[in-house]
Amino acid sequence: MGRRGRARCRCCRSGSVRTNTTDVHLAAFAHNLVSSNGPTTAVAPRPPPRLRPCGCPPEQQTGRRLLRSVAGRASDHPYWRRPATGRRTDVSPRDTRHRARPTWSGHTTTERNTVRIRNLHLAGGIAAAALLISACGNGLEDDTPDVDDAAPDEVAEPGDAALDGATITVGSKDFDEQLILGEISVALLEDAGVDVVNEVNLGGTDAARAALESGEIDHYWEYTGTAWISFFGETDPIPDRVEQYEAVRDREATERGLFWLEPTPFNNTYGIALSQEADAELGVDTISEMGELLETDPDAVTLCVESEFNVRDDGLPGMEAHYGFEIPSGNVTVLDTGVIYGATADRDPCNFGEVFTTDGRIAALDLKVLEDDQAFFPLYNVSPVFVEDVWVEYGSALEALYAPVAAALDDDTMAALNARVSADGERPSDVAADWLTENGFIG
Repeated sequence: MGRRGRARCRCCRSGSVRTNTTDVHLAAFAHNLVSSNGPTTAVAPRPPPRLRPCGCPPEQQTGRRLLRSVAGRASDHPYWRRPATGRRTDVSPRDTRHRARPTWSGHTTTERNTVRIRNLHLAGGIAAAALLISACGNGLEDDTPDVDDAAPDEVAEPGDAALDGATITVGSKDFDEQLILGEISVALLEDAGVDVVNEVNLGGTDAARAALESGEIDHYWEYTGTAWISFFGETDPIPDRVEQYEAVRDREATERGLFWLEPTPFNNTYGIALSQEADAELGVDTISEMGELLETDPDAVTLCVESEFNVRDDGLPGMEAHYGFEIPSGNVTVLDTGVIYGATADRDPCNFGEVFTTDGRIAALDLKVLEDDQAFFPLYNVSPVFVEDVWVEYGSALEALYAPVAAALDDDTMAALNARVSADGERPSDVAADWLTENGFIG
């Protein structure tokens, strides 16, 4: 299916594939022609595809946009929009009122009757053939393979060529964490002898993904939750980190020809944090305990959130439903994302704040993130992703090069690296090179 059938996210412009309505109509036509129950009188149209929530790392989810349905009506769904398809929808059926009628001038009555009789015989033959097909089956059942019996797509094997002298184009998204990861790749590959084309800081998820799929870049780092929810349109995240990665890895390789290396331990997802002072006073370690505190001292559970978290199913409403409590609306304050961290540290106007778990300001402000003890929030572990052309030539060397680097990027490490950029104002390239050198990954 082509890009025409995609609905795109406002914050990252990533897409989930929609059904091609042309396929539906063709299938319905074929069914009416050979159905053993005879032609149906009408074919019910397929309903519009189900909208799915954006799967981007939370810090990218900053906007809302209306969606236009297949019929062109505006929807009030806050997270999606339907892109222009370039397809005409205002073309009315062909006007047949002035179509020329056949003329019989110059023909005798006998000639006209002969033609009519032949047409009747032809129509009768067609009807008889249709009845025969209806009674005996369509005759194609043995020749049409069942979908379940189709051979699986072949997955390319990693090549064993040396990286020295290779040319690889590296990209990234446009926020601090992605800039650091992109520069880690640039420094790591250059140290291995690769001629690197630096295209770090491409834009949002859609820009980076489109560049990868089109061959403009050969590699960038992507999040498992983004792929699962946004690229594949799944609505139920897999709670196990390894299983989620393997599900994404396998589908990307077989369906898209993209190859995911081993993921990092760090998980950039939503979290609920509080200051050290509030922690000492309230003694809350988990989200479940925050719910218990709400029962005994409701005035203490004041929460600062950004606008998206306040309405998303994988944000506050979903968290409350999952944990079985509801914070009074008067206790919830909606602030800009960057303001929440300082407001939480100062306990003004809230004791608790929604955060992104690898944000550098958590460490800079010495905030404590509550344990998501019932594993509600989706997983956003990140992996290096490469195109097939690079994989089939250098895959083995890339696996060996990236595995120890990815394994070293745990939550604390990534948060500290992010803090050096977002809080201290250092350059991502300097932060990446320093960390790789200090840990012995480059010489």
